Amino acid sequence: MKILGHSILITGIVLCAISAGASLPTYHLIIDLLSHFRFQYFCAAILGFLICLLLGRQGIRTNGAAGLYLIATVLNGWVLLPYVPNANAHANTGGSLKVALANVRTSNRNHNAVLSVVRDQNPDLVVLIETNDRWVKAMGPLTEDYPHISEIFRPLNFGMTILSKVPLEEIETRYFTENEEIPSLLFKITLKGQKYRIVAVHATPPIGANVFGQDFDKKENHISKAIRNRTLQLRNEHLRAITDWVSIKSDPTLIVGDLNTTPFSHAFKQFLSVSKLRDTRKGQGFLPTCVPLSAWPFRLPIDHFLSSQDLEVTSLTVGPDIGSDHRPLIAVIKPVNNALVLKRTD
Repeated sequence: MKILGHSILITGIVLCAISAGASLPTYHLIIDLLSHFRFQYFCAAILGFLICLLLGRQGIRTNGAAGLYLIATVLNGWVLLPYVPNANAHANTGGSLKVALANVRTSNRNHNAVLSVVRDQNPDLVVLIETNDRWVKAMGPLTEDYPHISEIFRPLNFGMTILSKVPLEEIETRYFTENEEIPSLLFKITLKGQKYRIVAVHATPPIGANVFGQDFDKKENHISKAIRNRTLQLRNEHLRAITDWVSIKSDPTLIVGDLNTTPFSHAFKQFLSVSKLRDTRKGQGFLPTCVPLSAWPFRLPIDHFLSSQDLEVTSLTVGPDIGSDHRPLIAVIKPVNNALVLKRTD
């Protein structure tokens, strides 16, 4: 029993320390990685606290551990509180634009699953991340309903494909970092009289290539090695560059993509603070989309819809398994107060 008491106490100390450390305002790699697992810490803290209650009064160690687990529950619960679904979550109370986002994973060959999601959801716009020529050909059956297509192919799984029911305007390939293997697609669409400026993004993974089982071509590993030593810095530079771009634009703007960070990281919080973008997950739910290393308990919310303040998301839902290490994310968007936001001059 003493060994059990020691183990429970030590686990409580570690969990409490990690929960507090994950809140530090720093870009350090370890802190950044620790910050993403708030939901898992919260569940572990509740479980630990319940175990302490079940053991009853087993001495000062168990009582002390119960206090530590309670502190960890509060620390993580406070971070997660804004993401508790509100009364209108997933209600789809109406909107001008419906968008489906999916990181399909380049090596994934379950094309039919993606086709089924698009047909079932019937979005106005589809953003596919990590596509290549094979994926574009596989989406061929959609071209009758989605005749407006833009794609860009890059090694290291940074390809991207846009399928739209309405014309894509002012399409631009933008490199928000110095690395031209990491493109973003910028464009405008007009739907139901409303103009939207959209940025499709796939940010650099913060811990380098192949860590989450990504299947890069061995012939292109030299590119991977060139960026691996500073991928966290590249991701943060990527986010800061998007912030600079957003700050000089005035049209209703939507950032869509795999940002390779969760809402709980310091980098993400700084990104929102400076850009004044809206975190559309708040009030909608935790909504994890990424399952790193196929470990379901460690799923993470790293795929995002971020909007300018003149837009709001009325519904945000996670789609079914498509054979990728990500699940689709579907959003319904409308102008604030359901009023048309007039186009303004940049």
